[in-house]
Amino acid sequence: MLNIAICDNYIRNKVTDLENTDLVTFWAANNSKKQISEDYDQKIGSNVKIKFNKSGYNKKGKNIILGMENGHWYLSERAFVAGNVDFR
Repeated sequence: MLNIAICDNYIRNKVTDLENTDLVTFWAANNSKKQISEDYDQKIGSNVKIKFNKSGYNKKGKNIILGMENGHWYLSERAFVAGNVDFR
């Protein structure tokens, strides 16, 4: 009998600080850097549940990556973001 621990199908992300931007786009990805969630735009203080839209990633031991980019792609300055992510 195979015993697989089933976990939640999301990670939780909170943005606590931003510099040189007011918007950051986040997404969940697998260990091959393939996106497994929709994009989530966040500002300072926002707390979102990034839900996986691909199956098979809600098992214990699966590698999940949090991807991000400046929400204003046209800005040439580098931006900084700080926060907390709970990979569950």
